[in-house]
Amino acid sequence: MMDVSASHLSEIGIEDWFVQVRMTVNGSRATMIYEDGSGSEHARQEIPYTVFPMHAISLYACWDGEHRVIMLPSEYWIGSDGLGFS
Repeated sequence: MMDVSASHLSEIGIEDWFVQVRMTVNGSRATMIYEDGSGSEHARQEIPYTVFPMHAISLYACWDGEHRVIMLPSEYWIGSDGLGFS
């Protein structure tokens, strides 16, 4: 999951500092969707085979000025400046 995410995030670029990565698993297949957090889709990838143990997962990828930081939603918070992560 992380290598697929990193590949698409580098293609998406840094214009949008926040990207939500959602993966849903249906049997042995999965779909990964990269969006801006407001429903606007950047990319989508169908994965023909996976043994990922969860039915769905969501990650956040934020640009920190030098690189993307990928985190679980519980690791992300909005600071008083409207930005932030722990």
